[in-house]
Amino acid sequence: MTNQIKGTCELFCPDAEAKLRIKERLLHYYELKNGEKNVPGQLVKAFARSAAGVKAPRAKDLRTEICLQRTVEYLLKDIILDKRRSYNFIYDFIFDRLRAVRQEVVMQQYNERQTLKLLEPMIIFLGYSRYRLCEEQIDNFDAKICNQHLQECLKRVLCCYDDIDVNSLNLSELNRRSFVEAIYLLFNLGTTEALNRALSLPTEQERNIRFSISNSYKLLSRKFLPRASWYTKTATYFKCNSCFEIADIKTKGVYGIRTCIYK
Repeated sequence: MTNQIKGTCELFCPDAEAKLRIKERLLHYYELKNGEKNVPGQLVKAFARSAAGVKAPRAKDLRTEICLQRTVEYLLKDIILDKRRSYNFIYDFIFDRLRAVRQEVVMQQYNERQTLKLLEPMIIFLGYSRYRLCEEQIDNFDAKICNQHLQECLKRVLCCYDDIDVNSLNLSELNRRSFVEAIYLLFNLGTTEALNRALSLPTEQERNIRFSISNSYKLLSRKFLPRASWYTKTATYFKCNSCFEIADIKTKGVYGIRTCIYK
């Protein structure tokens, strides 16, 4: 196993990358001061794929845990509320910079609790964005890529919770886990793997999980008409993300009806 590298950089973008990108004029709109051309503002480390033969990153090129948390907060509190450009433009910038944060989580081999603090906000962002941009053309928003990264974040977060002793979780952490469990089941509505996981959880569950279990079971049983009350009782975030699964349910329902008619 490789030695763990602990980042020491307290800046959103390490000096070496910042100097290179300023020199090459590779700054994003949101990294320019007040949007002015070629006037550097707040830079944020960009995602870069690891290439074969490249030396291991230096500690000064990796951000500290506190810096990564501040980076996520900056992106999801300041940039996301910027009204100067369209949301798909904002999404592209935030998506790339959050991907760089996830990359550092892996590089620095963060433990479960460190990982949760950074990845849980990303789940909210990706889930909201897939709803907000669902009607955009693929040139503006690739839903498949967004869904893929949302699934990866969900699975990583749930793996972290699985590795933490449930008795050590406080009330806030338990509520956050219930929230993520419900999102995962909703995102994978109708799959046996997700349903089996939900059924293995403690019996006392938050309402969103119970209703998600009920509707997932109905879908697997080919009962394609979830109760309307489910959509009125769930939180707005779940309503937004359920619209994609509803469309799939309708498609399967129509197919089932046609099969019965023409048998």
